[in-house]
Amino acid sequence: MEAILGYLNAKDFGACGSAFETIGRVEAGSNRVTVQDVGDFEVGQELQMSGALPRCDSFQIFGPRPKHAHHRRVNGEVEMRGWDGSNGNHVVYFMDVDLACPDRFRWSDDQGRTWHDDVPIDGDWHLLSGGLEVKFDPEYDWAQGWVVTIVMRASLIAEITAIEGNTLVLDKEATRTCEDRILHSDTKALQKAIDTALEQGMNLWIPSGTYKLARTLYINDAVSFTMRGANPETTILDIGVGGIALEDRDGACVVLNKGEEVKLYDLGFRGAVGYDRRDQAGHMLTRGATGVWGFYFMKCNALGIWSTRRVYVENCHARQMSAECFYSSSAHRTPDEEPANYTTSITYMRCSVENCARNAFNNNDMAENTHIIDCRVRDVGGCTWEGASRFVIMRGCYVRNAGAVALGNVRNRSDEFERLGTGQHMVVDNTFESGCPYGLAQISVGAAANQVTIRGNNFVNFNSNAIIISGDTGPHDLPSRNTIVSANCFDMTAEETPSKPRTAINITASDVTVADNQIYATGARDENLTAIRLRDDAQGIIIHDNLLRGCGHSIVTERCVGEVGSVIDDRHFYREQDASWHGNPPTLRRRSHRYRGWRVQWANGERSVMEDFDPETEIFTLEKPRDMKPGEKFTLHPRTKDGKALEERNIHDNLIV
Repeated sequence: MEAILGYLNAKDFGACGSAFETIGRVEAGSNRVTVQDVGDFEVGQELQMSGALPRCDSFQIFGPRPKHAHHRRVNGEVEMRGWDGSNGNHVVYFMDVDLACPDRFRWSDDQGRTWHDDVPIDGDWHLLSGGLEVKFDPEYDWAQGWVVTIVMRASLIAEITAIEGNTLVLDKEATRTCEDRILHSDTKALQKAIDTALEQGMNLWIPSGTYKLARTLYINDAVSFTMRGANPETTILDIGVGGIALEDRDGACVVLNKGEEVKLYDLGFRGAVGYDRRDQAGHMLTRGATGVWGFYFMKCNALGIWSTRRVYVENCHARQMSAECFYSSSAHRTPDEEPANYTTSITYMRCSVENCARNAFNNNDMAENTHIIDCRVRDVGGCTWEGASRFVIMRGCYVRNAGAVALGNVRNRSDEFERLGTGQHMVVDNTFESGCPYGLAQISVGAAANQVTIRGNNFVNFNSNAIIISGDTGPHDLPSRNTIVSANCFDMTAEETPSKPRTAINITASDVTVADNQIYATGARDENLTAIRLRDDAQGIIIHDNLLRGCGHSIVTERCVGEVGSVIDDRHFYREQDASWHGNPPTLRRRSHRYRGWRVQWANGERSVMEDFDPETEIFTLEKPRDMKPGEKFTLHPRTKDGKALEERNIHDNLIV
């Protein structure tokens, strides 16, 4: 079927959907390319030629070390020259300056898989690879810890202005003599088709074909627009060769930018970074700056949503994406105001994400009403879902060998998230099989998530932590709260791989109900398996009518161990926290017990009583003076009355076999 009433046809705008490619040769300074086979190239079409236009797309510095994910353009600290494109069409260089050895750096050109050590910072030029030389300014303060990144590209994107025998004449010149791949680019034609459809109030039909993208397609300010493929197996938007971009809106096959309503049907999306490269796309273990993620420099994803009001995506499938496959970043309403443009509804229906390096579905915002329904996620190196958003339903999905369903992740202690809340989720009627390769647990509730229901899910032969409900916080977090875990069936049998230490339900947050679940391992009792784990500071806990069978430990309780950070005086102190922003005791919400009257047991046997915790300043206050020292350990226990602990816990009628 080549046309639908109310739809424009992408072929009418020059989109060819051809997977044809050939080898061509071009001289530096020339716009004439001699090809082995002209194939189906035509005048007016856009093409991509690898290796013909070496250039620097990004020159950044990350750091200093104590700060997270801070970066800016290089401004004289480092110079570079000479890259010739001989070592690839897209090469990223990382130069890592360790705090412990600030007079030298190490470098990598394969996303951190191998490092070349001990290059001196001496003001001289040093050859790396591909002809690239760099020179570090030895007078700069490298001792703070830094990472310098350089992104080099060599692809030429040009339009064919004439065809003379086996010669393609282009509208741009090459800057490097090379013999390399030439393939189609349908970006210009498809963008024209989208823009025309929007102007005319029409929709867009994309017939079967593999549509190579050199850049992202933008759907801007749509009133009501539908883009439909023939079917997702034969209508492919492929950004994996020319369209891989830097961390920004670019790099997605399609970006929705504002507007009222967009629907996408029956499309396949292809990138270039699969599950086997998840280490190269993930958080890099640099010694200098923190917060350097590999996918920043080779970004490809299926869909980006930027404050479009209503979005519906059905029967669309993503493969080999380096970044969040289906991604939203929207403005959001607060208890006091509502922005002009923000996302109020996203539905993913019968979609799939497989063989991808990072997250499958991701709302990095407070978009509202996201539904992930009857989707399939397998072999994904990041999160299955990462949701800072509000009012989310994940239902009827199948997940195997994919990372956490991460609820919350707001990293913000603003009062608005206590007044209106965020991270409200219902994770119901899903199947999770085998294990979780990324994250603390398959379902992770934390970082401001509240009003969460986890119900009716099956965990099949599960050899990882299944659910964690976290109250652990840093200066940018609120603890999770108000979670219900009910009617789930946890088959925690280590069937496919050797048994690992794991917990089915781990609770360190307050106001949690765990009821009517089955947690078991078949065969011999599994000593590595804990059914339910609790920490002393988690209050408002109800656990009842669960079947716990074959577990090495059925119900385990742990103490809340804290550590003194900086000391203000003999009554006031800050707690210590680790580099991942976590620490105990948790930094509570404003609307909480604030540890008033809680008991403090010091490591040397002394005891104190907590008078207050200030959620704004994060200062702990003791009732009576005490000589405290940074690094001193203590345990925290609920308050008492008449010598009895006033623990808010009700654990009853569980069958432990």
